Amino acid sequence: MADITIRNRSVGTVTGTAADRLIFIYDTQTNDVWLNGMVPAATGAEAPPLTGYAGRFDGMGGNDCSFAGFGHLTFVDLSGGNDSIVSGDGDDSLAGGAGNDSLYGWGGRDTIDGGEGVDRAQMNLGWFAGHVVVDLNGASALADGAVLRNVEVIDITTAGGNDRITGHRSALGNDRIWTGGGNDTIRMSLGSTDEVAGGSGTDILDVICPEGRGNVWLTNLVADAGGGYSGRFDGLGGN
Repeated sequence: MADITIRNRSVGTVTGTAADRLIFIYDTQTNDVWLNGMVPAATGAEAPPLTGYAGRFDGMGGNDCSFAGFGHLTFVDLSGGNDSIVSGDGDDSLAGGAGNDSLYGWGGRDTIDGGEGVDRAQMNLGWFAGHVVVDLNGASALADGAVLRNVEVIDITTAGGNDRITGHRSALGNDRIWTGGGNDTIRMSLGSTDEVAGGSGTDILDVICPEGRGNVWLTNLVADAGGGYSGRFDGLGGN
């Protein structure tokens, strides 16, 4: 396994193998960085494909890095833009720095650090059979080896463990939480439009209405095929 580091831009396409890690450090301008549409697309697996991935970090102004064959990615933004990074199923490390970032780790054992700003992380742990514990109000070290810190909004999919997922108390973004099987506990604060699916098992949804938010209704509560209920907490104003 080899690490190859590129700062700001590459000359041509950087190549590696599925066992290798590409480290891309961006610090040249306060611009956004994108990584979208890697080939092949991630599936939420435990490990990357044997072919690795091909894609491009797009930093604007010619500050780009094209790559092919790498299985694992490290992205570090030291410039402070609003980044949108969609990685693969490797063991990736994504650090957004300042700015409002979207950091999508997909499968594998990822380390995601949103830094300053209102940041969104995506993790697919559908391959992991153990218990997942995430609390966005502090750093979370997950049982599968993943790490999550400085994130205000989460999009997470888990499997059959007894999971405990706690959203950020600020409720600044629209969370999406799918916990699959197991007896899960999900704790959310009203203040945005969240989507929560407990899956099978005996699940608990704990919804907190901060003081001063006004009236709250629980509407359209119906029994679903999984033996639980589906409905909506309506806090007015999109909460």
